[in-house]
Amino acid sequence: MLEQGLSQSETALKFNISSPALISLWHKAYRQYGMSGLTPKRQGRGAMTKPDITRKPDDDKTTAEIKRELAYLRTENAYLKKLDALLREREQTATKQGSSKD
Repeated sequence: MLEQGLSQSETALKFNISSPALISLWHKAYRQYGMSGLTPKRQGRGAMTKPDITRKPDDDKTTAEIKRELAYLRTENAYLKKLDALLREREQTATKQGSSKD
């Protein structure tokens, strides 16, 4: 665009870019940060990871390790209960809809 003196619209057409506004964003990022401004950035949350639950016998675990494991297991239990309730609700809805068609 700069070398050939093209407008953003002309550059978008030449390189088959859907929006000329993208070129403006890229140009601004390049002016501010150089090539590193054009590299994609990670967005969103990171992946959920399991806590560091040790494989030690319970007697050898510290209080902090036991509390962390307990919190993890409580969360897992609540998730599974909710999932079970949703599946049961879906089954009930499906059987109600099926019986009304007869």
